Amino acid sequence: MISRKRGDDIYIGGRPQKEIRKKQDADGNENLVEPDISVICDPEKIDEKGCHGAPDWVIEIVSPSSKSIDYGRKQALYLLSGVREYWIVDPIRESAVIYRAAEDWIPMFYRFGDSLKAGIYEDLEIVIE
Repeated sequence: MISRKRGDDIYIGGRPQKEIRKKQDADGNENLVEPDISVICDPEKIDEKGCHGAPDWVIEIVSPSSKSIDYGRKQALYLLSGVREYWIVDPIRESAVIYRAAEDWIPMFYRFGDSLKAGIYEDLEIVIE
């Protein structure tokens, strides 16, 4: 796991890390996902095995094989798991979609080159090129 302290006890993690788990469904199946990039603000969620619980911010980088999962299943799972902000970055379309819990998960659409403001950090803006 990649993690480092940044600013006010912010931990940034990439693969490998503990998957986000949703409770078992009616058939007893457990839904597991592994974010491409996650930001965890609570250091109590981090141990040597990774993040336990929902990260505060998740970024998925779309590939042709993960497209339907990133835009569908993962978005729903992150919403239900307590993720505060979810970005889908699509290099093929050169676009990004941002969902924020504080804004009722209404999608916001951006093109590469736009300045994207992180909702959970007021002073952080990112330009994806």
